[in-house]
Amino acid sequence: MTLGVRDLDVRGRFKMSELSSGVVYEIAYIVKLTNGASGWELPVTLKINLPGQGGTEKKRRYSLLEKPRGLWMELIGGSFQSMAGETGEVIFDLYIHDKPSKSGLIIKEYASRSLRSWELGTLTQRLSESFHALETMNPRALLYSFSPKPNLVPPDISATKRSFGADNPRHQPPFRFLERIRNREQYCCFVRVSSGGGGKRRSGKVFADVKSVDKFEKGLDKVVSGKEDLEVESAAEVNMSIAILPMSAEYNWNPATVGLIQSSFFWGYLLTQIAGGIWADTVGGKQVLAFGVIWWSIATILTPVAAKIGLPFLLVVRAFMGIGEGVAMPAMNNILSKWIPVAERSRSLALVYSGMYLGSVTGLAFSPFLIHQFGWPSVFYSFGSLGTVWFALWISKAHSSPLEDPELRPAEKKLILASSISKEPVKQIPWKLILSKAPVWALIVSHFCHNWGTFILLTWMPTYYNQVLKFNLTESGLFCVLPWLTMAFSANLGGWIADTLVSKGYSVTRVRKIMQTIGFLGPAFFLTQLSHINSPAMAVLCMACSQGTDAFSQSGLYSNHQDIAPRYSGVLLGMSNTAGVLAGVFGTASTGYILQHGSWDDVFKVSVGLYLVGTVVWNLFSTGEKIID
Repeated sequence: MTLGVRDLDVRGRFKMSELSSGVVYEIAYIVKLTNGASGWELPVTLKINLPGQGGTEKKRRYSLLEKPRGLWMELIGGSFQSMAGETGEVIFDLYIHDKPSKSGLIIKEYASRSLRSWELGTLTQRLSESFHALETMNPRALLYSFSPKPNLVPPDISATKRSFGADNPRHQPPFRFLERIRNREQYCCFVRVSSGGGGKRRSGKVFADVKSVDKFEKGLDKVVSGKEDLEVESAAEVNMSIAILPMSAEYNWNPATVGLIQSSFFWGYLLTQIAGGIWADTVGGKQVLAFGVIWWSIATILTPVAAKIGLPFLLVVRAFMGIGEGVAMPAMNNILSKWIPVAERSRSLALVYSGMYLGSVTGLAFSPFLIHQFGWPSVFYSFGSLGTVWFALWISKAHSSPLEDPELRPAEKKLILASSISKEPVKQIPWKLILSKAPVWALIVSHFCHNWGTFILLTWMPTYYNQVLKFNLTESGLFCVLPWLTMAFSANLGGWIADTLVSKGYSVTRVRKIMQTIGFLGPAFFLTQLSHINSPAMAVLCMACSQGTDAFSQSGLYSNHQDIAPRYSGVLLGMSNTAGVLAGVFGTASTGYILQHGSWDDVFKVSVGLYLVGTVVWNLFSTGEKIID
């Protein structure tokens, strides 16, 4: 279980240690790491007792990147709170001597890299390295249960005595926790590490209390395992962002494996964007959308089976799910371009996309309940089955265009066709003409900039709530609902505003630029506020407002495909959404890298920068006029 150290506040004890000079230093200290102007600092109070001088007291403030003169700190300790909400305390005996050792490097590494993702496994590895000069290491770990059940025997997880000789390089940790506990009780992990030999004898202790109180955690599954979240887009995908927590615990997936699973969806999703647009523009959106839904519904149902068979099968199934999802948006755009008059386009598109948002709300709200009551596989079976029901209704009731609907009244058909495009099927795509238009490239670039921030927020939102705001699994799922509800409301509000402006005589170009500017600058503003907010409630509100203003993009760039090339709107959306998917792939992967070496503030800064780039490109080169007939 990953133990993320936050707000490190250490009150520790020092053993009296005799230096080579024969002077005994008695040091009482309080350590608190703060994010100062020069980085993380280590305030230390030194009380130095010199023989025959009555004792003097000196106070110094050490930066973690500064080596205290004449004193080398072997180890530091601190309290921690895990991703799942467990709390505990890590205490080390601290040794001080007068010769440089590897401990200085340890302090540097903690300062520059590990403070925001400090794992117990990393901690014990560094502990081992601090004793690198010794001949032997004898680690021992006991996992005690706080369960009320009296007959539960606590497992004893111990490692054999290992040498730091040629058969055990120093960079390898001396022990690992491989015991898997599968129940919902509370545990305390007690780790003791001692070493000796090689002249001077030293000993060290690590006390790591880990209390598992989250009902959705299957106990302590490897003390050094990590958990991340996968992408979310609709109800069928949102469930994965919640289910991945117990899945990673059950199958021992490390962060790298989770990242691989996370990206596998995009492999298929990326492949079918343009192909789905061409298919929809040539054969009609009804058949293409039906194929997509039944395809990813089957893939969703097969996900638990694939996970049990093995990782390669799961990756293939997730990629197949992406194939089905990839054709959905181009097909929807094609259908709307044939059914919706220009004056009602923004509202209609917003209404359709709000259905996707509400699907995400459903997934986030019900997934924790299903996992708790029936296990994580039930999430995939439930939502996959809903897709098959929708498929049956769609096939029997839907039509690709008004001309194909026998139940449509003549007056309604005339109204739609009066301002709609020619219904002659597309036989050839004018690629050179499409790619030669600056507004097309503005659409592609803006879609990339928009989706970078959107995918990151929707993908990592449960993780942000869990790690930063310290909500448990249920709370994270429920609070993730709020931004989706805000998006559903804002999308329809933006659609109504956009269509009202068009009906009052504003040009479509001006309206599209106004709405998309809100969709860019709104999220940028609220993301910049997150770094200045300490209240979890305000952070959730900022996240909701960020996504709410983001939804104004439905009346901006997402409506623009039908404005500039209505006959080829499916292909055009496939092209721009390909760029958007690439933003999701690179953005999701880079976020993990940034968090490993930086902070959430750095993640938000990148997103804000791309929002600003998209704003400039959109306002300079986009248009709402038809440029391709």
